Amino acid sequence: MQMRRFFLVLGGFAIVAGSFFATLFVIDNYGAADAYQAKTLMSALEEYRAAKGSYPVLADVPVSELKPLIDGKFLKTIPANAGFAPSRYVSGDGKSYGLLIFMDAPSKDRCLIEVRASKTGWWGQPAACKF
Repeated sequence: MQMRRFFLVLGGFAIVAGSFFATLFVIDNYGAADAYQAKTLMSALEEYRAAKGSYPVLADVPVSELKPLIDGKFLKTIPANAGFAPSRYVSGDGKSYGLLIFMDAPSKDRCLIEVRASKTGWWGQPAACKF
């Protein structure tokens, strides 16, 4: 009888521990998805610049409006998921650009990627993205 209780307690502990680590894995992968999508978009922007001589000149638009990248065959689709979709793009001169990234769960923070520019004040200068 005591052995049965021991195995029930041990089984319960295993379920709780497994759930905890599964939750950590899911939370960590949200940040990985944001980083992957941002890097995919940045790579396409660099290919666009190499081919056209400048980045797309657009004033503070949703990332979903980067149609020149799709039309120019640099991306098949604009990366979008629940957290990434409202992200923004800006380039006033085609020489530099900024991406405002809205992070997925759990934090739902926002961060800024500035390429060939720094401390521009775009979107109130949120913290730099760490990916």
